[in-house]
Amino acid sequence: MKKLMNKKGFVILMALAINVCAYPVAAFSLFVTPEGTGIFSTDFLIATMIMLAANIVVFQLIRINDYG
Repeated sequence: MKKLMNKKGFVILMALAINVCAYPVAAFSLFVTPEGTGIFSTDFLIATMIMLAANIVVFQLIRINDYG
């Protein structure tokens, strides 16, 4: 019986799922930001850190599975 998805396909799918789920969380952190807030405010820093953390998880997932 053939596998439905090989290991590389699973890693790519997990990387997409992690990043797709991180975008709404980062956007939600910006809902309370008042208009005219500078790009270097704490709210934007929180959103940036959420996206950075998601990408670090993806890079570690790729490194662990030897696809990087």
